[in-house]
Amino acid sequence: MKNSKLDREELEDLDYSFQEFEKQYGIHFNQDELNSIENIEELTEAISNKFDYENSSDCASQQAFYKLRNVLDKLNIGNQNIKPSTDLAELIPKNNRIHKVKEIETELGFELNVLQPKNWIFYSAIFLWIGVILLFFFHFFYALILAIFNYYFFGFIFKKGKEFKVSTVEGLVNKVVMENYFRVRRTSNTINKIEFKKVVLEWFSDRMDMDKEELKSAKFI
Repeated sequence: MKNSKLDREELEDLDYSFQEFEKQYGIHFNQDELNSIENIEELTEAISNKFDYENSSDCASQQAFYKLRNVLDKLNIGNQNIKPSTDLAELIPKNNRIHKVKEIETELGFELNVLQPKNWIFYSAIFLWIGVILLFFFHFFYALILAIFNYYFFGFIFKKGKEFKVSTVEGLVNKVVMENYFRVRRTSNTINKIEFKKVVLEWFSDRMDMDKEELKSAKFI
């Protein structure tokens, strides 16, 4: 595949995704460290080097699956036949989904951030926020009132969302590993560098909504 340079919008997405990753994993890069990074391979290498942990060949995805399955079993959710292909919507019915997800999060020790409102609510929120921005140019006071209303109203609605962002247990495991890699490992101060680089690549591919192969072939500078 021919190498191509990321355009301005893609670079902005990359920068935002990178800042999210720094916050999620508690690391920091200064500008001098970033200036020489030319592609995603160099970025994943630089990020993995930030974690001076013992290298281990064990698989975090496998450990995350068994950890999640044990939690589900403890909470009497599903049965021992839970597989990666198990449908989450069938496993955790909508009528008590928010409560059950919170119980799972308590047992795991971190948030899953796996629920969202229906798509039409999400797009309605985007449409209304665009309207608020446009209204600021004509009626600042009314725009401010509408902005405050949107903030609290949709904040409440999004917290009550019951739709899964992923459809299967495997999808949930992949999300958990991507966002909480060291928390799901059996020994938290170890790292499988080959695996972790793939996790980092998955993070940027997901956040930038960009195919992994396309991202791997792209240059930053």
